Amino acid sequence: MSPALVTQRLYPDRSETRLDGGRANERPTSRLPRFKRSRTARVYAQRWRVEVTLGAVALMVAATMLTAWPAASPPRRAPNGVSLTRSGIVMDAPFDRPVSQGQLMDHYAFNGSASPGVGWARATEKGLQVGVRAHTGWAGWFAVTLHAAGPGVVWHVQMSRPRRPVMVGRGEAVFAVQTATTQHSGAINYVVVSALSMHGAGEWLVGYAHGVVADADTDVLWRSPLRADAPSTEPVTIRTDGHHRLEVWLGDHLVYSSDRLGLDIPPPFQAYLEVQGEGTAYTATFQRFWVTDAGPVTVTGAPPGAGLKLSSGGSVVAAIAGRDGAATLSPPVPALVGSATLTVADRSGSRHINGVPYAGGDTWHLTGS
Repeated sequence: MSPALVTQRLYPDRSETRLDGGRANERPTSRLPRFKRSRTARVYAQRWRVEVTLGAVALMVAATMLTAWPAASPPRRAPNGVSLTRSGIVMDAPFDRPVSQGQLMDHYAFNGSASPGVGWARATEKGLQVGVRAHTGWAGWFAVTLHAAGPGVVWHVQMSRPRRPVMVGRGEAVFAVQTATTQHSGAINYVVVSALSMHGAGEWLVGYAHGVVADADTDVLWRSPLRADAPSTEPVTIRTDGHHRLEVWLGDHLVYSSDRLGLDIPPPFQAYLEVQGEGTAYTATFQRFWVTDAGPVTVTGAPPGAGLKLSSGGSVVAAIAGRDGAATLSPPVPALVGSATLTVADRSGSRHINGVPYAGGDTWHLTGS
């Protein structure tokens, strides 16, 4: 589960790869105990803090609600010409229509540090909105998946903060992948992507944190420039093994990669869709949330030697079927879930199957002629 106000250690892993000119601070700061965090907020006004909510008692009560088992694979309708024999997708929520609170609670638990009536969440046609109403001090609210997955999966969501940057106070949208072992170990270790807004400007940050029950320190691994025209919406994709490896994409851009971290995030993992605000009402919006196997898409039943292509938008991946009629197609990690046209071509001609709802780890079998 998520801790209360989080201070940070601002120094990067030296083996990291910064792939777009983002910066990580080089000067370390001390790890301050929890009771000093309100003071920390004033001292480090330009620094990143994730308030991942809840004190120790509420944390452990909420933890007992969570089910650390994989979700049932969501059903998918196969077009004529293929059948799905293995599904790699674990969780899939487009958040593109209104859903009742009861339906949401079949898959998510809601909690936070916000006072009663301050934190809220609702599913609309514009996404899952998680917010805090006007308040003083820091307050946060989150939706956490009841199911867990990993470590061989990829996590994705399109995350948005309000387009208009905060002028007074601070607000942030948060997407975190955290250990689901909290109720057993007390660990609240996680990796996190945050969209922060303050002083009329915004920035995006990547980090990870270690803590026990209600205290954690966050390492900032990468951050974008703080600027007024910072993007308010980004598709966020995270892949981690919980030990040494972390990769983060914003859109199709790999902004951070390292395989030499000391994450200590015991699998399996749960996702947190979260908002935080200081002295202001704030709303984070989430769409196109999915978790899938990190493996390729496999197609069986093809003529040996046939060429196969999976085309989705501007992405095209290709492979040759082996003697067993199987081919493996590897979409880019941020595009591991989507709808595509599958083309099978051999000496007898080409066959096009439109609207294949593929996901990483799927096995699709060609049917018919």
